Amino acid sequence: MSFSPLPKNFTDHLSALDPASDAVLELGSGEGRLSARIAELAGGCVRLERRRPQTGVVCDLVGDARFPPVRQRSLAVVVAANLVRHLRPRQRLGEWLESWRRLLRPDGALYILEDDPDPTVPAQRNFRDLQRFLARLLPESRGTLLGLNRFRESVASGEAAAGWTFGYQQNGVGVDPTEVLRLLSAGQGRVTGAEAALSEAISRDGIAPGRYWWARAEAPGDEVER
Repeated sequence: MSFSPLPKNFTDHLSALDPASDAVLELGSGEGRLSARIAELAGGCVRLERRRPQTGVVCDLVGDARFPPVRQRSLAVVVAANLVRHLRPRQRLGEWLESWRRLLRPDGALYILEDDPDPTVPAQRNFRDLQRFLARLLPESRGTLLGLNRFRESVASGEAAAGWTFGYQQNGVGVDPTEVLRLLSAGQGRVTGAEAALSEAISRDGIAPGRYWWARAEAPGDEVER
């Protein structure tokens, strides 16, 4: 899942980078849709995934996103899009986020982007319910959505909030309901139970990611001051 449009502070930052000296790292690059857009703006993007390149996965580095095999204070930008909600255990997110910040040069920034659909909008509620279904189906690799308020309370509150800014953005990327319905049926023909209810809702109201939230963090203050 990608994001469009991207936050202006993010695109402005990427466009101002020097491709010859300013390295950008995307954690959990997946199919590479976002990293392709980043590369257009920044002149390049290093992609990290926990799996070696295979169908549906592209990467330049293989490793655990929680512990990237990258030298500290070496990166201009670190990006994690629809990743933090999948990391386990979630209560250690603050620790991992701070470790990502330490990868940044003094003038660098970490950007987090996460889907946050509005449940009062039927198509967006269907998107939320699909993410819940996938998290139940694949609990070892997927997590439920992480709202901005919960993120701020759990990993960016108190002293840890220094250097963070936040915002919301509408996501215009479309989701093909036909592909989602095929996923829910899993080739089984007639669908029953929770999958049937979700399939019916998607057939009736469609499916859309709607809004997402973004968070931006600067490099740790003690390093910026040096």
